[in-house]
Amino acid sequence: MQKDIIVVGRFQPFCKNHAGLFEQASRLGRVFVAVGQPDFERAKSVLAPNAFSKYTLSYPFGLDRVQSWIRASVGGMVKAVVPVNDIFSETDYAAHLISAFLSEGHRLQNPALFSENHWTVRCFARHGIETIQPIDEGYHASDVRGELFNTGKSSRLACELADADVERIRLFENLRQRIGDDGELLHMGFLALIKQVKDGHTYEVVMPKDAVVVLFIDKEDNVWFIQQYRPAIGKYIMGLPAETLDKPGKTPLEHAVEGLREEIGIKIEPSNVEYITTQFSSEGHSSERVHLFIARGDYEYVGQRLEDTEKIEILKVKLADAARMAFNGELEGSKTAFLIMHEVLSRVGGLS
Repeated sequence: MQKDIIVVGRFQPFCKNHAGLFEQASRLGRVFVAVGQPDFERAKSVLAPNAFSKYTLSYPFGLDRVQSWIRASVGGMVKAVVPVNDIFSETDYAAHLISAFLSEGHRLQNPALFSENHWTVRCFARHGIETIQPIDEGYHASDVRGELFNTGKSSRLACELADADVERIRLFENLRQRIGDDGELLHMGFLALIKQVKDGHTYEVVMPKDAVVVLFIDKEDNVWFIQQYRPAIGKYIMGLPAETLDKPGKTPLEHAVEGLREEIGIKIEPSNVEYITTQFSSEGHSSERVHLFIARGDYEYVGQRLEDTEKIEILKVKLADAARMAFNGELEGSKTAFLIMHEVLSRVGGLS
């Protein structure tokens, strides 16, 4: 009698041994895939804080992305791909999986689990469902993730990852390493907030994406400032064009050029943008690095390209006046003051 083969996993990301697993399973019968999805509320109630952090960081990608990988790589081998919450007790996990397939219109006939995970095998054995052991192909998704984190690419992927996918994996792996065995993920959003334990001391660390800040000086020796409201300090502040490094595959220089285009409407060649240095923005509690640039030379004004929520005013100030403002403490952003004083000192030979 033909078997309906159940394959269970998170598939984060989808790599060649996953594809090999489905190929093996397809020789035994119809293949039904259950993709493990996080149940964060339940996990938070049953796991210790550091265990919950590791659980959270096991999911760089959502169900849609995983389903698209599976269908692109082995779609013809798979009858159905359904999501299942993976925080369940040993007694009801197998029933939960079977119900997930049933809810999508798939009644499994003569089911068999295709797995080597001891816990999953025990769950299905409680319901009298047999297990067929796959052949271990020698590497796993965690190896692929590590390879992506270290090199930015992998030869072991079953399907192509976009640059954004690679960046997401690297972000999650970096967080995993920084948190360590005793730390905790406190918040995950636009930025991450982690609790880190080192040498017996506990620290809370903010981990945003890195950024660029650009000083632009036109041929009339005007510094192009921007003025906008900053919610973190509750007021408007004068500063320089900036950009978060949020475009996968692009360099800090490319982000700097893009920042000038978006915030002050300047279109300028990358050859006219000089890298100065990289600084930590607030090393006492944040991992953010800010790459600093100075732009000069020919440009074309093409108009700002702002998001709907942005309101940025452009202010032009002579460099000499900007330097006085920096010296007198009127410019409250440290990167802004640094770049202006760097330009002034370089002109008078103070940096030789």
